[in-house]
Amino acid sequence: MGFLGIYRALYDYTPQGEGELPIIEGDILYVLEKSGEDDWWRAKKKASGDDDDEPVGLIPSNYIEEVRPMLTHQLQHTSEMFQEYQDTREFLTGSTIGTAPIPSSYMKGYYQGIAIA
Repeated sequence: MGFLGIYRALYDYTPQGEGELPIIEGDILYVLEKSGEDDWWRAKKKASGDDDDEPVGLIPSNYIEEVRPMLTHQLQHTSEMFQEYQDTREFLTGSTIGTAPIPSSYMKGYYQGIAIA
């Protein structure tokens, strides 16, 4: 199921009716549908921690804000910092950091510093 955008909850919301999704400030939400008739959007809440459940329901659109993707130059800066660290470590110890493949559990997507995948 595709989504239209990634959003963060600005406020807590307790459902008032059937089909509404409870949200807590800071929750990450995948918006699935935006209504053109009212301000209620259908969203899926990102699973947190050990909980694999990603409930879907309606949320008030004025309780959320879009999360902007991390800029490419920020990723480049991080890469350059790691390379500088690796070069310094190699110089000081005479050894390099291993080049073993990174496990997929360490590969995450980030938006504004928040892991989303």
